[in-house]
Amino acid sequence: MVVLTLEFTAGLLPNLPRDNTTLLAQTQAMQQRAALLQTTSDYFDTQALYFAELSALAKGDTSTGTTRALRKLVEALNKAPDVGGIPRVSKEAVAGLAGHVASWKHGAQVREELMRGAEPVAHALLLNQHILQEQIQWITQREALARQVEYREKVLKPFVEDKKLGETWKNAWIKHIKQVPTIELLEQAKAASIDMQQAWVNVLRGEGSFEHLQGVFDQLNSNIQAANSHEHSTDEPQ
Repeated sequence: MVVLTLEFTAGLLPNLPRDNTTLLAQTQAMQQRAALLQTTSDYFDTQALYFAELSALAKGDTSTGTTRALRKLVEALNKAPDVGGIPRVSKEAVAGLAGHVASWKHGAQVREELMRGAEPVAHALLLNQHILQEQIQWITQREALARQVEYREKVLKPFVEDKKLGETWKNAWIKHIKQVPTIELLEQAKAASIDMQQAWVNVLRGEGSFEHLQGVFDQLNSNIQAANSHEHSTDEPQ
């Protein structure tokens, strides 16, 4: 995704003001974004591993390796990407429910791991919304720039230069009017992230099931992957 985004931006650069300020700003923005995308990708992967290991433990895999892996994953989740702060009271409100985990509902080792991971996981789930919101804002900004360039080149210039306006011009004009930001899948992913937070609350309360928790997380990952694939298909101006 990073490579395609860079190619997309590089294709737009010739249409921006040709000065050092423009080039420096775009270069720095892309460098920061590439680093953030890699960090958040790793962060999502870590969350996926955490829930996979937790599910294994809940299903009876009480091996030392599983427990050790969970502890390492919790440590990794404590290293959150810097994409904007989340009020501590918010994550503590979710993590604080760990004390209500019903011991009769979960095995002793599962309960111990739930309480160990409650705060970093709560933080991770809240942070997902921030990450997805930033992605939505980025795509919106990127598409706005692409639409400006496309309008100027395919609609405005032929019109003001009094060129013959055929089907190509008409279609470009209609497309400009109808086009909307392609962020629907990311909005779905953000909604799934909110569902995931509620599922986590339910588990900490001893309600629901690990199967439901894993299912919501799988849906979140599926939506993110779909959004990434969708972004790939729109990286070049149409």
